[in-house]
Amino acid sequence: MTAKKRHALEEASLKWAKPLIEQSQLAPKQEESLEKKEPHMLHVVYRIKTVRGRPWWEKELIEKLELDGPCNRPVIHKNIPEINKMLREVKHLVRIVPLTFPHGLPEHESDFDHTLVKSNGEFVVQKRLEHFEPESVDETNKWELAEETVKSKLTRTLQTFSVHREYNRAKYEYKYNQDGKEFRYNFNKPQKQ
Repeated sequence: MTAKKRHALEEASLKWAKPLIEQSQLAPKQEESLEKKEPHMLHVVYRIKTVRGRPWWEKELIEKLELDGPCNRPVIHKNIPEINKMLREVKHLVRIVPLTFPHGLPEHESDFDHTLVKSNGEFVVQKRLEHFEPESVDETNKWELAEETVKSKLTRTLQTFSVHREYNRAKYEYKYNQDGKEFRYNFNKPQKQ
């Protein structure tokens, strides 16, 4: 066998191991990135299962964690060892998501009125807008229409056959028993005279 063929056979036999080798080279980098991450400050906890039929100590923990309301209602708790210990004991009844702030923290007290906690743990804040004054508009061009707008409006009225609709409105008002057949309104019984 030639050296080229031998080298090709070795590469073919080790082809399956390439992803494993690459993964082993990336593993130390991933561990470093995991070490740099700080733990999140707050948990969003959802109760996903009922406590009916569960032991009394689990029911007490659910009450302490304020999860005794309806299922899938978000409750926010601090990420501290005491809370984490209680959550670990009822982990099969709850779903825990880290609380993130993609739009930043609320800056003003009125911002708390317009907040939302999404099911993925995002705390969305609709911030207050600063005072805004619109630019001054010329009074002469205030009511000016673009030619394209007028043309599209007129072609639409032609296509819908409503050219003179505002001038030819129906003035029909139906009055009770105007056709003299009042029996229609008395359960199909003719009136006695």
